[in-house]
Amino acid sequence: MKHEIGAITHATCQLHRSPRIGFLAPPRSSLGWRRSGAPPVGTRRLGRPERDAAGPEGLSKFPRAVYFSGHSHLNLNDPRSIHQKNFTAVNDSSSSYIEIDHGYQMLDAEGRLADRFETPTAQGLAVEVYPGRTVINRINLNADLHDIYTGGKWSANWKPPFQSDGTLAGKPWEIKTAGSDAQVVENFTYTDANRNRTAPRWVSSHPLSAQTGKDGRLALRIEQAKDDELVYHYKVRVTRADNGTEVLSTKVANRFDVVPAADSVDIPVPVTRDGAKYRAEVVAVDAQGNQSPVAVDVLK
Repeated sequence: MKHEIGAITHATCQLHRSPRIGFLAPPRSSLGWRRSGAPPVGTRRLGRPERDAAGPEGLSKFPRAVYFSGHSHLNLNDPRSIHQKNFTAVNDSSSSYIEIDHGYQMLDAEGRLADRFETPTAQGLAVEVYPGRTVINRINLNADLHDIYTGGKWSANWKPPFQSDGTLAGKPWEIKTAGSDAQVVENFTYTDANRNRTAPRWVSSHPLSAQTGKDGRLALRIEQAKDDELVYHYKVRVTRADNGTEVLSTKVANRFDVVPAADSVDIPVPVTRDGAKYRAEVVAVDAQGNQSPVAVDVLK
């Protein structure tokens, strides 16, 4: 069942789009009604939206409905993991490992830049239903600092104990369900119109500095920027100060999934630290694409 749902979810979720919700039809075996060929009493089977008008179109008649994606692996920290239009759609991640959008690099366990979009953080949802409101809690099962590869081998299933077990992946989402259908829709919070537009900010007046890496090479230390949601990634560019030759240009995913979060990150620069000067430019970007002012410093 787990593999069947996962296969459908991966086929329907679009990592690069917002909102990050995939509509899927769970296989009949996952609901225990393969033999009878009929859904449980009082429910109906939903097909894929392009084939079944009772999918998202049908749910639009029920603004109190909450649609859960099935295990998608997409992280719960991201504010795009919930979306409201005519009803509420929620990404519910995975208790195995999580993913971010493709196209970024991450720091591996040895502090090297690697092309990654997975981390072994495990997450889940705890849903509380009350008269007039539904509360969805984003729970970390394991948000310790681990690498998805150990010794070059896939290592998604780290073993407890975890220091971060039970911490939150973000503030709870609250859905107001009191009043008429029109009032419920009017009270939606997680809509395109309400998308966060506050940019990350630098806390330090000098957030960039030069460090010596383990191999004697130059490393760029970034004092973490702050954001009212989360800093999703850093755009990093390093050039020679004397002639402008580019030595590093990348987007580094911030490990916002880790608890506790690091105060700084060290980005390896592929040059020896030998006294030559380099110009570093860094921009902090949140999940909605809002960008901080560029931080600039000369490293040597």
